[in-house]
Amino acid sequence: MTGAGSGIGQAAAVALAKEGATVVLTGRRKEPLEETAATITKAGGKVDIKPGDLMKAEAVTRSPRRSRPSTARCDILVNNAGLNILERKLAKLNAGRRRAVIDGNLSSAFYCTTAVLPMMRKQQDGVLIHTSSMAAATPACCPAPPIRRPSTAWWR
Repeated sequence: MTGAGSGIGQAAAVALAKEGATVVLTGRRKEPLEETAATITKAGGKVDIKPGDLMKAEAVTRSPRRSRPSTARCDILVNNAGLNILERKLAKLNAGRRRAVIDGNLSSAFYCTTAVLPMMRKQQDGVLIHTSSMAAATPACCPAPPIRRPSTAWWR
C-alpha cells in the first residue's frame, strides 16, 4: 500500500488488514506510517512498514526484497501515493514542478508496479489498484471546462 500514512491510503490499508491481509505500508514519512501500523496492530492485523521515497527507482526496487520472509507474495498492490502542487497553471508551472508531478504521480506507480509484477507473475495471480486525484477531473491548468468523467456503464 503506497501512500499509506494518510487519507485514502491509510483507510484502504486498515480495511485490507481487517479483511485478513498482511499489509506492507510504504510512503515518504515514517511517523504517519507508524500511526497507521498502530491502528492495524491494535485491531489485530498484521503489518510491516517500509518507508521510502517512491519517486526514486532504487528505493522502490529494494522495498519488495526488504519485506520479511512471511511476505513472500504480493496479492494486491495499491498505488495510492501521489503528489499535488497547488499552483498548476501552465504559465506558472516550471520544469521542476512538472518533473515533481510526473515523478510523484506516474513514475512512482510505474516503479512500484514493475517491482511487484515478477512476484505476481510467478504466483500467477495479483491485482493492481491505482488511485488518482480529483485534480485529474478538474484540472487547474486550462481555462476550458473540466474533463468529463468517463461513464462506468461500459463494464456492466
